[in-house]
Amino acid sequence: MSWSSGSRRDALLRRTTANPAKNIDDCVDYILNYVAEKRSATASRTRVYGKPSNYYD
Repeated sequence: MSWSSGSRRDALLRRTTANPAKNIDDCVDYILNYVAEKRSATASRTRVYGKPSNYYD
C-alpha cells in the first residue's frame, strides 16, 4: 500500500498529510536531522518511527 492510497482510505491520515506546507521530503529531512543531532545511526526505532507524527503535527 502506498502512502497516497492509505491516505485515501484513512481520514485522519488524509487530514494530517493535506497540509501544503508539509511534505514527505521535508519529513525525511526532519528525521535525518534528528538522528544527526543524536550523533547516532542507531537511534531507537520507537523514537524514529514517532518522528513523522511529530513533523506533521
